[in-house]
Amino acid sequence: MKLRYKSKAFLKGLIVFIAVSFFMLSQIVSVIFYNKPAQSLLVDFVLAIIGSIIIAEIVLNLIGKKEKQLDKEVEQLIDAYQYIGNVNRKIDSLLEMDISYLDHSKNHSKNETAMDIFRRLASLLSPEYGCLNLTEPFNLKYCIGTKNNNELGRPVEILKNVNGSTFKYSERTEDQEYFKEQFGDNVLKKYSFLIKPVYMHDKDIGFMFLIFRKNQRLEERDFNIIKIFSFYIALNYTFKPDFSMLK
Repeated sequence: MKLRYKSKAFLKGLIVFIAVSFFMLSQIVSVIFYNKPAQSLLVDFVLAIIGSIIIAEIVLNLIGKKEKQLDKEVEQLIDAYQYIGNVNRKIDSLLEMDISYLDHSKNHSKNETAMDIFRRLASLLSPEYGCLNLTEPFNLKYCIGTKNNNELGRPVEILKNVNGSTFKYSERTEDQEYFKEQFGDNVLKKYSFLIKPVYMHDKDIGFMFLIFRKNQRLEERDFNIIKIFSFYIALNYTFKPDFSMLK
């Protein structure tokens, strides 16, 4: 969108050339038909060049402002399309999550299904790191994300052993002090943390935690998605359909 340096120089030169050309024509006409003194042409010529340069700068400045405005509008439009696409992708994924997804007649263990549900959740929210930690009798610890990120080594180990019985999000005012005590300010400047318990009939069976880049803020829609996937993980261990009889 923006004019390149050479394009600006060319446009400025073109404006000056046109302005000076019109000036010279008018001066020639003045000399021929109105007997204007020739010695005054030099002064008028210099003034014409200065004036045309000023006009060129004003025109280019206006063009630059318009370009910035258009660039901003294009960026907003792109962000809007990306947001709509992201929302549609989340809706499609939620629609795919029905009861038939919990069919264990295909030799899929319940832990395998739970891990697949958690992977689907991670693919929607794109965390830097995440872990599903279920207690006995399930004994499932499944983590996904960047394994070679040294900055997350200590936070991940801390989160694997926290009390995950209550929902916590580091960007919420009431939870900031908790995460500050756990990790310190430096880590919280780069990452945000979420802890979500997993309940089965009001019984705490474990929790999941997700780590995001600081610039990736979660919305209420994202929290609802996390709750739905958490529900399906719990339902996975209690619901016992066998759809093989219907084939």
